[in-house]
Amino acid sequence: MGQRSFGLAANLGPYSCFGPGLRAGHQRFGVEGSWGYVPIVFAYTDADAKAHFEFFSSTQFNVNLYTIFAQMKRFGFGIGMTAGYKRNSLLGDGGGAGGYMTIDFTRTLGMQAALGLSVFPDGEDAIVEKLPDPCKGREYRSYEYEFGFPGPTLQLGIMAGLVWYPG
Repeated sequence: MGQRSFGLAANLGPYSCFGPGLRAGHQRFGVEGSWGYVPIVFAYTDADAKAHFEFFSSTQFNVNLYTIFAQMKRFGFGIGMTAGYKRNSLLGDGGGAGGYMTIDFTRTLGMQAALGLSVFPDGEDAIVEKLPDPCKGREYRSYEYEFGFPGPTLQLGIMAGLVWYPG
């Protein structure tokens, strides 16, 4: 296999983002960074018990550590886990963890994929500020909204991306 200590990624999916990324480290462990677009989709019930479905656009910066604990080198396949920090333009600071997979197509091209949960402790409060005021002029409170699962605080997502290893 060619060098695998540095790679450029193109990621798709809301777990990390829809955007570019960098990967540095070893085949079995390392660090990844990415930045791009992340859609925020959720359902909620307001104070009048009316159901709503909302879609917001945001950008997100991620720094993740990854480790591969099982490899089938003959097939270029690895499975492991990833965890790290996330900064979302709408939901604030958070973290995420999930399963992680790599597949090597050639000496210089591979694929990565993840399925995981992201937690944004201030996510609900940040979203409530963006929602219509259900209280008709009086000050609203976040407990007047009931969010579905997963909601703004807990996001479930997938990611798949191509990684190019120059040289």
